[in-house]
Amino acid sequence: ELADAIVERVDSIRASLDLPARFRDVAPVDRDDVHAVATFVLDDSPMQRAPTGLEPTVEELKTILEQAW
Repeated sequence: ELADAIVERVDSIRASLDLPARFRDVAPVDRDDVHAVATFVLDDSPMQRAPTGLEPTVEELKTILEQAW
């Protein structure tokens, strides 16, 4: 399936760049920082250029970060 191939390719590129696969592997992030990171992302200027209709809440971002942990 195309989606699986895309995910595999992105993961291959990530690995070739020696980037972490899990949020917990991003130093010096601690699990207790999830709320602060979610708040930062929501307030960060690139979010102003997000696609129309993409308006996540802090709680939604926290959920994504927890799943990536």
